[in-house]
Amino acid sequence: MACGGGVDMENVGHVVILPSSHKGSAQYMQQLLQDSLAICRENKKPDLFLTMTANGNWQEIVKNILPGQTATN
Repeated sequence: MACGGGVDMENVGHVVILPSSHKGSAQYMQQLLQDSLAICRENKKPDLFLTMTANGNWQEIVKNILPGQTATN
């Protein structure tokens, strides 16, 4: 069925499911959750969970890395 402007309405609004290899997709997040739960099941529940963000160009980081290293080391 086509409407004005030549748009085929049968192809409009179809669901596209991205694979878990596509970062940020719902399947990717579900895979991360499942992996985390499996780690907790095999070991034990963590006592502490930390998430940190830093700028690799901060003076404190730059002056404390060894020659040849980058901030990610």
